[in-house]
Amino acid sequence: MLSISEFFGSKLRHHRKKEKYTQEALAQKLKISVRHLQNLEAGAAEPSLSFAISLAQVFQLDIRSFLPQSVFFEESHHIIDELHEGIQIIDVKGNIIGCNQAHANMLGLKKNELLGKNITEIVANEDEKKGLQDYINFLVEKKPSPTPYLTTHKHQNGSLIPLKIMWDYLFDETGEVIAFFSIIRKDES
Repeated sequence: MLSISEFFGSKLRHHRKKEKYTQEALAQKLKISVRHLQNLEAGAAEPSLSFAISLAQVFQLDIRSFLPQSVFFEESHHIIDELHEGIQIIDVKGNIIGCNQAHANMLGLKKNELLGKNITEIVANEDEKKGLQDYINFLVEKKPSPTPYLTTHKHQNGSLIPLKIMWDYLFDETGEVIAFFSIIRKDES
């Protein structure tokens, strides 16, 4: 049986080759050394959660794609997918890189249809769409304390769903914001 590092490395190598990245090009994009990337691919280095999130951003995949289900919150993965509240992880460009089925259900989608979308694609208000990336950029730069975010998203059938989003930052090892973790509920107020 493969260790976590070996499994991660094999998935990293698979997706790198599938997307036709050289080790040098991918290392440069991820801002790591080629040697560290080689060690990760060989299973000789431990991947961090922030690195898995960075890979998810580059390859536009769910972060769970790089870790075996038995390791990546096996029990909580099932719990997360069974929650009635939506769970969403977006990168600093607003791309959805992780979610649960409850969030997808709120929009009348399957989870794999939601992954990779930019949040501007699901926001109903045109003015909000225009300012959303600026708001994300502000959050990344200034890092104010998280506060609930009220919004309206579009359901697949065209109906509007008012939502309350409770969120927090995900940081890399250097303290830089790399993603946002959100719990999403229908706004009943």
